Amino acid sequence: MATADVTGAGTDSDVQARLTDQSGRTSPWTVLDIQGHNDFEADSHDTYPLPVPPGFDRPASLQLWKSGTDAWAVKPDVYVTGPAGYTATWNLPGRPPHLWITGPGSPAPSDSAPAYAAYSPDGPLAQQQPGTTRP
Repeated sequence: MATADVTGAGTDSDVQARLTDQSGRTSPWTVLDIQGHNDFEADSHDTYPLPVPPGFDRPASLQLWKSGTDAWAVKPDVYVTGPAGYTATWNLPGRPPHLWITGPGSPAPSDSAPAYAAYSPDGPLAQQQPGTTRP
């Protein structure tokens, strides 16, 4: 997960994520938190595990949720890995450099990037071919 390097990008709010598989099943919403680490600071890049239920198929999409009243600018270059060498990237329409996830009473984002309420779009995952590099 990567936070953009723009004014007001970081958040101290809770951030959660969930995956949806090819059959439409979803993983539980999972709080993204590294114990003892200041998560989601501007220009940060961190890795978070997402548990999936038994029988969960290949991930097809990812969605984020943010609590609180501040705004968070997340980069769309979220990278998902899984069993058997599965790798994919969050393939948001238009591939904006970042998008804002806001909350009630959030100040207006500092730029013209797309902005969403507490939930991000449920963006599809584009599976990478073996041997390709991360975006």
